[in-house]
Amino acid sequence: KTNLDSLKTIRLPHDPLMAAVWKKLQKELVEDCKKPLPALDIQKAVTVLDKQLWKLRVRVLQEISKAAEKTNWKTPLQKLIPKVEGWLNRIASIAIE
Repeated sequence: KTNLDSLKTIRLPHDPLMAAVWKKLQKELVEDCKKPLPALDIQKAVTVLDKQLWKLRVRVLQEISKAAEKTNWKTPLQKLIPKVEGWLNRIASIAIE
């Protein structure tokens, strides 16, 4: 979120800070998405639904990570910012209750 806010402060598409801010955001997002989720076997009474939700969360994080890795800092800001916001919204939607 902080990196996204920094990205939003950039007004000029060719601002020298653009590459540095994007690369930092991209690196941290990919690292965070690749962190393993807590194992289900430490919970009591794991249901089939719990297992499916866990698999869904893993898949969503993998998709976001791959998309972030493929996205280039040269992408126009008006496309890049909504894309990052969408990723953050997806992460928030799968957050463990």
